[in-house]
Amino acid sequence: YGINSRHNQYIGNPSSDISDSHFGVSLSLNNNTFATSEPTDGITGESNTNDGLVFIYTINNDNNFVLTKTITNPFNDYYFGTSVHLDTNILVVGTPKHNSSIGIVHIYDRNDDYSLITTLTTTTQIGNSRFGAKVCSHNNQIFVSAPGEDQTAGATSDYTGCVYIFQKSGNNWYE
Repeated sequence: YGINSRHNQYIGNPSSDISDSHFGVSLSLNNNTFATSEPTDGITGESNTNDGLVFIYTINNDNNFVLTKTITNPFNDYYFGTSVHLDTNILVVGTPKHNSSIGIVHIYDRNDDYSLITTLTTTTQIGNSRFGAKVCSHNNQIFVSAPGEDQTAGATSDYTGCVYIFQKSGNNWYE
């Protein structure tokens, strides 16, 4: 470690011509695949669109990670990919600035070329909740932070935050 330390591989921003895109703001690794994001760039190819992109990398035969999939925001709005979590069968993507910062979470099927399965939202729908600021999943459960959520619907300044837990039952996710 230190000055003489070396890294195994350097992965640059695939949208390197875009400034302020914040590539790598969230990372998640599962076996030989990792996901990372660029929440302040978008499909228009211009900076500051804030649409967001998620990139999937897999290990090739030379033991290097290569880009294998780029996922665009299905709603073309704010900060898609602020948080990502790659699980065995799913990819979970948080978009905390969606709909006046209420937030939304997208779930993708890894076994079907990352097709969108469903989206999760809060039951309270309180502005500035930032639902999806952080996401993770384990054993058919998805955990979603909402750091701006107020304890009481209608409150305007508490911002006490909370974590929502969704359980999979059949093909559906329930809070």
